[in-house]
Amino acid sequence: MGHGRVKTSFLEMCLVKDSLAVGIFGELEKVFETHKIPFENCVGLSVDNASVNVGRFNSLKVLMKKKNPDLFTLGYPCHLIHNAANAAGKAFCGETGFNVEDLCIDTFYHFEYSSKRKGLLLEFNQFRDIDSRNILKHISTRWLSLMNSVDRILQQ
Repeated sequence: MGHGRVKTSFLEMCLVKDSLAVGIFGELEKVFETHKIPFENCVGLSVDNASVNVGRFNSLKVLMKKKNPDLFTLGYPCHLIHNAANAAGKAFCGETGFNVEDLCIDTFYHFEYSSKRKGLLLEFNQFRDIDSRNILKHISTRWLSLMNSVDRILQQ
């Protein structure tokens, strides 16, 4: 182990019996002790945005900051990005009347249960000399699926 280096890696997967902040923190504290990592060496915490993790009062963030007041904390950035993209999509729909998510869902179901439509799409793609691929289903709770669905529609 060298000094003066920043190292990132998957340290350990611990199971918690108590899903309150105190229980989660207790397990995290055990991991730090096992690996002889002082809390002062932990510079950042990024966790899901649940109040048990980043709430103002009795949260993992609060307990961690008691051990290291200089700790930088950030909620889960992917959720923040998703929320921003979702708001942009709603604003776009409000201005244009066009909902990208609805397009993806409607396109999927247009082809999903119709062998005739799938056949026509296959025939069209053969005419264009491209590989025919299934239209992907967008699931609104799986926000990463939207880009894949849009890309696939554009390819086909």
